[in-house]
Amino acid sequence: MCDSKKKKQKCKKKKGIKRTLLWIGISAYQAYKPSGVSEELKNIKNKIRHGLIPEEIDKLERNEEIPQQGVDPKALLRQMQEWSNFEMAKWDGNKKIVSGAVYHGGKDLQQCMNEAYGLFSLSNPLHPDLFPYVRKMEAEIIAMSVSYFHGDPRQQCGL
Repeated sequence: MCDSKKKKQKCKKKKGIKRTLLWIGISAYQAYKPSGVSEELKNIKNKIRHGLIPEEIDKLERNEEIPQQGVDPKALLRQMQEWSNFEMAKWDGNKKIVSGAVYHGGKDLQQCMNEAYGLFSLSNPLHPDLFPYVRKMEAEIIAMSVSYFHGDPRQQCGL
């Protein structure tokens, strides 16, 4: 058999292309055949999956199609509140402290942002003729960002 580089070269010269292709095929099979390596890869994939997808999520039913009948809004909001509480417990500092994952200014600011979003949730900044105040807020946020980075908002175009 053609196990080393020298033998491989001899196979090419003496036995021709058929022998070389056979050697490549056998080598590839040995490298990728079901073995402890593939089992170890499977274990690694499972560890990564369980690290990224909590058990609570993994056991939930997946919605892969739009349901024929809608969900009751109150039931939907209750479910989403549970999900929010679960996620908040991961970063709020009571059970677990996480640095650099969530930036917020406290509950009062969060409530203000939620109400503000609700007021403009149906607006579309692509239509400033219909939503001029959304355009105004967008322009001001861009200007503030430019100023923050020591640019001149009156001379900059975007970020």
